[in-house]
Amino acid sequence: MVVPTLNRNCVLIQSLEDLLAQEFRPLEILVVDQSDEPSQALAQLVSRHTEVIRWHRVPFRGLPAARNYGWQHARYDAVLYVDDDIRCGSKLVAEHVRALRLPRVGVVAGGIEQATRVEPASDSPGAFNTWTANPTRGFAATSEREVDHAAGGNFSVWRSLIEGLGGIDEMLQVGAALYEETDFCLRAKRAGYRVH
Repeated sequence: MVVPTLNRNCVLIQSLEDLLAQEFRPLEILVVDQSDEPSQALAQLVSRHTEVIRWHRVPFRGLPAARNYGWQHARYDAVLYVDDDIRCGSKLVAEHVRALRLPRVGVVAGGIEQATRVEPASDSPGAFNTWTANPTRGFAATSEREVDHAAGGNFSVWRSLIEGLGGIDEMLQVGAALYEETDFCLRAKRAGYRVH
């Protein structure tokens, strides 16, 4: 798992506790920390779980760059990206790996329930409108289906695919409304992979 973070240690610690409780093994949690100052609480948590958590303090800023750094330093074939403020059950990784193993699946769009706001219902969660260039969210849906894109807070990809497509586009920074994960998913689909 790759967890990019920037000055959000108060929520990061709880997220890491949830991620440490995953049933799936082998497990790696790679924290790409862009924070101004190192967190003492994070250092203590990492010191208790050195076999699972790898903490990388990096000098750059930007979510696309952190995502690329993550897959380039990951140990395993499947890379799961999660936000630093997620809450999840113990089967998150197992479900991603199961879905990635489906035929021609290159990217898995994990479900997201917003803690601070209700996600509007959608008849087509994860769709991309090519006419308006707008992605539809609706990732609170519980049914499995093929989609056009994934939300950046919970998606997984085969490392070989992300490497083959040249990684995440780092030009999609603040001011470009990000959408780096949407761009990546659309490129994966053009390459013949499914986004599930």
